[in-house]
Amino acid sequence: MKKYQKAFLVIVCSTLAVLLAYQLFWFVLYSVFTKTTTYSQVVSPDGKTMASVIQVDTGATSGFNRQVVLTPTHTLFAKSVLHDANNLVMFLNGATNIHLFWHGSKNLVVDYRDNPNPDINYQQGSWHGVSLIYLGTKKWVPPATSGVVTITTPAR
Repeated sequence: MKKYQKAFLVIVCSTLAVLLAYQLFWFVLYSVFTKTTTYSQVVSPDGKTMASVIQVDTGATSGFNRQVVLTPTHTLFAKSVLHDANNLVMFLNGATNIHLFWHGSKNLVVDYRDNPNPDINYQQGSWHGVSLIYLGTKKWVPPATSGVVTITTPAR
């Protein structure tokens, strides 16, 4: 092996080691200093998708919130996919009561009508073929491309 090839190999391996160490550092830090509380979970009628209402507590750096996440039920890393941002379908600040129920296997109803004035930061219209229907006291105005179905109804 020539001298420049060895130098290139050393640089590539060193770069990969630094990137891996960086990812490992943040993974350990996140694991030690965060706590996830699961408030409710419902499995779709076909058993393929789990809908969960969670709160990720990062201590003083976060406020009071609830998140609705959808995850596949058949995965080896169920705990880690719960925190995957790609699985987040709704994020509310100040909301305490969120009820989830399935209407068939492809329609999830997210009912947050028990919250008088939630601060909705994010809503997604669908997730991997699952349509989301929102029932709430406050309408969220989504970006033009998101395709969110929002049903605004009076409080119970």
